[in-house]
Amino acid sequence: MHIVIISGSRSEYGLLQPLLVELRKGDPWAELIRLDEECFANSDTREGTCSSMGLVMMKLPRLLTEVKYDKVVVLGDRFEILSAACCAYTLGIPISHIEGGDTTLGSLDEGYRRAIRCLASEHYDVEKFGSLACVMPEIRYNAEQYEFVFCYHPWNGDWRKEFSRLLDWYMCYQLSPQGGKGVFITANKDAGGKWINSQYEKLGIEPRGFDRQTYLSILAKARFIVGNSSSGLIEAPMLKVPTFNVGDRQKGRLRGPSVYEGYGDPDIILPAIT
Repeated sequence: MHIVIISGSRSEYGLLQPLLVELRKGDPWAELIRLDEECFANSDTREGTCSSMGLVMMKLPRLLTEVKYDKVVVLGDRFEILSAACCAYTLGIPISHIEGGDTTLGSLDEGYRRAIRCLASEHYDVEKFGSLACVMPEIRYNAEQYEFVFCYHPWNGDWRKEFSRLLDWYMCYQLSPQGGKGVFITANKDAGGKWINSQYEKLGIEPRGFDRQTYLSILAKARFIVGNSSSGLIEAPMLKVPTFNVGDRQKGRLRGPSVYEGYGDPDIILPAIT
């Protein structure tokens, strides 16, 4: 059987790598296609996102027809993965969809995920099979030490106002006796992500991106994570790191007792941390 895994983002690639390794143990034809970064050059607007989806659908068919694949494996709920699923479905290649049963009501990803699920012939939902995020790499305890991890992405609501309030929290926290150095993670490719990164830079903050092992090693040593990333609901609780989840981007997703809802309000988050 010839299997191909398709990845469209850094975080997704980190999750899929262990799966690729396992597949190759029994099937030397398993391989990974990482979608070209050029496809996402203009994805910072909704119109640009549509353009990016079109670029993926223009480039991917050639890659999928170079080898006669028996199965395409995709993960989650990203717009680029929907494009990949449309290509595979149209080419008649069966699709295995990992983690297609999640819910994120505050994000466009909710609709993308449902559409991918409709196109897929095999489903590996978290409730039955667990999450790939639970496959933890070896934590490097010599990783950089930060007081907190700050990770925020655009979503369907008034996220610019929410993000500004979260930056207000950061400024308040820095002035508090408990204030410490944090690491700011680059926003994703969704419309508005570049704007978020530009706001960090205006404050003299350099947003950073890490491979999965480095990121989790940093998160494991942090006092807490704040923002609206899924890693605050999945990986952080596994590492016993408290999460201050902001807003409704992750609305509907299961969460544990170490996840606190702050809604971007400095008056709520700051006392809870201190």
